[in-house]
Amino acid sequence: SYPHLIRLLMDRGFREEQLARLHPDVAANCALKGITRELTLDEIAVMTRAGPAKLLGLRDRGHLAVGAAADVAVYREDADRERMFATPRHLFK
Repeated sequence: SYPHLIRLLMDRGFREEQLARLHPDVAANCALKGITRELTLDEIAVMTRAGPAKLLGLRDRGHLAVGAAADVAVYREDADRERMFATPRHLFK
């Protein structure tokens, strides 16, 4: 699920725990194993919002500039990023 993937990218300890649960051959070939740092909230925002809009050529999406068509999700801060991203506190469309 999306919140689980975000937690894997942002929480190195959790990522290592999850990789340890996999069969060694699977873990050895998993792209997540190559990530040695924790991604920031800014990097997650670019990866999940701005990046896809740019990739699709949607110039009016993926940013909050004047004239942009934006949906804004507001999350309650939580050290457990999976729980945090599972349910936004507010969603403005």
